[in-house]
Amino acid sequence: MENAKYLRKRLVELLDTTEEALRDLETSGLLAPFGGPRDSYSPAVLSSYRRALNVYPKRQLARRQLFLNFKGGTGKTSLSVSYAHRLAELGHRVLLVDLDSQGHASKCVGFEAEECEVTLFDVLVKSRPVREVAVPTILDELHLLPSNLRMSTVDLSLMPMTNRERRMQRALDAVVEDYDFVIMDAPPSFGLLNLNALIACHDLIVPVLPDFLSFHGLKLLFETLDDLAEDMDHRLDRIFIAINQYNPTTTIARTARGALEQHYPEHILPMVIRQCTKFAQASGEGVPIFLFDPSSKAAEDIDALIAHTRLEPKVSEAHVDTNTVAQAVGSTQSTVDPRPTGAMDTPEAGATAAMTASSPPCPAAGTGGTNLGHANPHTELDSASGQDEARTDQAARNRTHSTSQEAVSTAKESIS
Repeated sequence: MENAKYLRKRLVELLDTTEEALRDLETSGLLAPFGGPRDSYSPAVLSSYRRALNVYPKRQLARRQLFLNFKGGTGKTSLSVSYAHRLAELGHRVLLVDLDSQGHASKCVGFEAEECEVTLFDVLVKSRPVREVAVPTILDELHLLPSNLRMSTVDLSLMPMTNRERRMQRALDAVVEDYDFVIMDAPPSFGLLNLNALIACHDLIVPVLPDFLSFHGLKLLFETLDDLAEDMDHRLDRIFIAINQYNPTTTIARTARGALEQHYPEHILPMVIRQCTKFAQASGEGVPIFLFDPSSKAAEDIDALIAHTRLEPKVSEAHVDTNTVAQAVGSTQSTVDPRPTGAMDTPEAGATAAMTASSPPCPAAGTGGTNLGHANPHTELDSASGQDEARTDQAARNRTHSTSQEAVSTAKESIS
């Protein structure tokens, strides 16, 4: 991360200026203290130039957006980190919240999670203020609430507490004026931690892969959201389903996209995040995609995702009839052929039957929150083996759904 650079042309674009204007400013007294004209610039210099020039977007009403899917391996962390970094790169004030005990989001913005002495755990369990725990990244506009293995016990630690399901909401309410966006990266599970995140967020962004297994994870997720709406009177403002790792050359991906659009027309995004190896390469380097390869199709798709999800909603309600969803998933599951596509007469027929016949060390404790004030002075307010396998999957889903219902019931009892 310390070697990340912006080429001069890209810096000009991000500051919404011209090459000539930037050169004049660098040779004048305004930007001269930062070193004058050069070929490449560090992220810190981008933030310094932006602050000196007061080039910031109009503030949106603070949005809390959660990246979550109960199914693992859908690319939540790569998307959420790139999404948060891009917003900050554009001048928005962003807090990235790493909810996963593996700390992958923390690593993707350059932090070794194991070295963090204060984390989100301290905010939720020990009531440490967010301002004391959030740490700055290489961009002044992007702060991080880190996570590490201590977070693996957070549900157990929260259990005896009062209002345990709203501790995240209360902590983030205290910094509502500090950030334009709060982006949360959640683990693929359901318990008190993710319940906290769901109650605290305004928008839910659900990355899904273009395959039939995505239907099962979505069914469980929407059932959980309905439980929250019924038992705790909580509804999200917006729900976005984002198809990730999409390859239009494969029949299964095209058919899956069509099926998702058919069953979730109100929530499926019109754009997709295309399959791109750059995401994996960027994660391996511990950098967001916009620092690794800003010209890649992955970066282009993140821009499209932001364009569809960052604005304030017009209608403040998002709800899906889970009976309809259950019927859709049930019909899909009942007709899925466990054979590979090639086992059918034609690839197109096989896929159609399967889908539609239905990451610098963190500061020590007590030092993480020092000097975290944003430099932005702008204050305007403006997503037979086959049968055995199916039975195993169904049993797992039943256990998971039972756990989610228990978590919601527990939370409900804590409010009573």
